[in-house]
Amino acid sequence: MVAPGDFFTIHLSDPKGSVTGSTGTRKVGVELQASGQTPGTPAKLTGVDLADLNLGNATTSDNAGVLTVTGIRSTLTNSEAFTGFYRAGDKLDDLTPTLGSSCAQLPEQPRPATKPATRIAAGGPRGGLPLVGGGIALLVTTSPGRRT
Repeated sequence: MVAPGDFFTIHLSDPKGSVTGSTGTRKVGVELQASGQTPGTPAKLTGVDLADLNLGNATTSDNAGVLTVTGIRSTLTNSEAFTGFYRAGDKLDDLTPTLGSSCAQLPEQPRPATKPATRIAAGGPRGGLPLVGGGIALLVTTSPGRRT
């Protein structure tokens, strides 16, 4: 039985992506912290292939040296990173990376919350999926742009 106080926290770090043509992959570091009788074991994984990316319907815009790509579809490829809480093939939120040249004025980056507003309870995996996808999208937009 899962009690209301049983939960896990997922920290995603060091996001990286690679794209060939209209497809790509998303790698991240994953740290899983569990409490109570939450299924799974705490883990710290690096370079996890987290998601497949589909840029088939993505659009780009360029504004004063800042390139924004919107509508990159992402699908979870590694359920191990979440101790099976989510399944491979689950749709994640679309990604919107922003890249800028050295002379560009990049948009202000959102600040991380000091305390999570919501914790995903272990008993209801389907309802928390947008939170994970949103976290991934946040990491994409807060990672430093490559400067050339």
